[in-house]
Amino acid sequence: MQKTSCLILAAGIIVLFTASLVFAAPHPMEPLPKVVSAPAGGVPSDAISLFDGTNMSEWTTTDGKPSNWKVTGGEMIVNKGAIVSKRTFGDIQLHLEFATPAPPTGEGQDRGNSGVYFNGLYEVQVLDSYNSKTYINGQCGAIYENFPPLVNVSRAPGQWQTYDVIFHAPKFNSQGNIMQKANLTVLHNGVLI
Repeated sequence: MQKTSCLILAAGIIVLFTASLVFAAPHPMEPLPKVVSAPAGGVPSDAISLFDGTNMSEWTTTDGKPSNWKVTGGEMIVNKGAIVSKRTFGDIQLHLEFATPAPPTGEGQDRGNSGVYFNGLYEVQVLDSYNSKTYINGQCGAIYENFPPLVNVSRAPGQWQTYDVIFHAPKFNSQGNIMQKANLTVLHNGVLI
């Protein structure tokens, strides 16, 4: 079915156009999406919290021993060595809050260097990149040594920063061949980088 309509633009010009009307099949009504509450500034109701500000119970060292990182004033403080979540994840949306040391010491990769690994392979760099130079794919927010951030939105040392990372794990067929590559989307301090 064809229908001719007119559109009046702000300048008083009349434009005629033809629009085709297409009648689509009815949309399915089920299954409905799960209802999740997401209070402003709060944690979504379906989130898994890996740190509640009181203990390191969700974390171990890379060799399975209890984490030696400290909890002080509701904050997790790095104390040498890597830690690993006890839970394993495939596809995940991760919210992380961090602050690099203040006052800063060192230059480049020596300024608050850390990282968040997905599947033990893909690292999102944590680094003090505020007024500090290093190689482009090693800056804060880089997919380390693979992709530099599109922009630098790093805050000054000691200021809290956020990562919101959406990770789609790689998919393999029954023969172990990759069918879909891993994909990371990183928002640093609310900016797509």
